[in-house]
Amino acid sequence: MAYWILMFRPETYELVKKFETIGVLHMHRRRFAQLKRGDRFVTYVSRERLLDGHGELTSEPFVDDKPVFGPGDPYPQRCRVRFLQTGARQDAKELLWSLSHFTQMTMKTTPTNYLR
Repeated sequence: MAYWILMFRPETYELVKKFETIGVLHMHRRRFAQLKRGDRFVTYVSRERLLDGHGELTSEPFVDDKPVFGPGDPYPQRCRVRFLQTGARQDAKELLWSLSHFTQMTMKTTPTNYLR
């Protein structure tokens, strides 16, 4: 079993929760193919910088052109998910920086630009 951080824009995250399906662009298909049924994930909501939920993958990756994420849906590489929790709304920056590994980093190695 592997663990993943899945990143979504707020509007896409709502659709993911509604349809219990994640998707990526075709160009990310090789990385996406590494997902396996039973893998676990944590959701990161960009623009809000929140860790909001967690769950597990309930299918292997598959291709589906049926629009789920809006008109002209650009995410044909898909996988079914089941949320075990949503609504946690934990500030990602605050949570990550409270972990001992991150607090021991020097300013030169601090990846603050990755948490916007």
